[in-house]
This record gives sequence, C-alpha cells and structure tokens, in this order.
Amino acid sequence: MRRAVAVGAVVLAAAAALVVVARWERSHWIDQQNETIASIRAAVGPLDGPTLAGYRETPQFRCLSWRRGPRPYALELCFDPSGRVIEALDRRAEPKLVYGSLRSEPAAATTRLDPRLASRLLARLEAPAGS
Repeated sequence: MRRAVAVGAVVLAAAAALVVVARWERSHWIDQQNETIASIRAAVGPLDGPTLAGYRETPQFRCLSWRRGPRPYALELCFDPSGRVIEALDRRAEPKLVYGSLRSEPAAATTRLDPRLASRLLARLEAPAGS
C-alpha cells in the first residue's frame, strides 16, 4: 500500500512539473514572437511612408507590405480587425526569412496598429473594403 502511495505521489509531482514547464515554454514562445513582430514593426518605420507597396488578405487578417531596395514586399505586417499585429515577415535577407506569428495566440499580441490608419492605407492601395 505504501508503495502505491509513493508511486502515486511521484506521478503527481511529475505531472505538476510538466504543467509548470509547459506554461513556461508557452510564455517564452509568446515573448519571442512578440519581440520578432516588434522588431519588424520598427524596421517598417512610418506606416504611411513612401515605401508602402502592397497588401494581401487571408480569412483571419489583412496585411500591408513595404518595399526595401529591389524587394517590393520586403517587410509585411498582418493584423486583425482590432489592429493587433499577429504576424510579421522580414524578407530583406532572402533566402533567410525572419517570421513572427501569433496566429495560435492572437490575444497575446502586444504590437498594434491603429485600425483607422490601417483602413486608410488599405484604401490608398485600392484594397476592397472588408474584414
């Protein structure tokens, strides 16, 4: 009986440790994604600058892209209707893509765009109204 209790205690302790590690890993991953997205946002500079080059749409979000040198879609920020930047791409150093994404955790996004400014930029690019 004592052995069964001891084994049960060890199993319970191991399960608790796994939960703690999993939560830490999730938090660390979210922090890394937010840092990558923020650094790409900083590289864009003024959103309404002359390098604004294009847009794309997915079912989950809309994206704006900015030109750098010969690359017309070098930097890209993707955002949801509330302005949370949930994905960012830096294609300046192809073939090495720098990519941050919070698709699976959009509420954790810390970088934001003003939704009104994003709408104006999309209209400037003649994107259809929507999302």
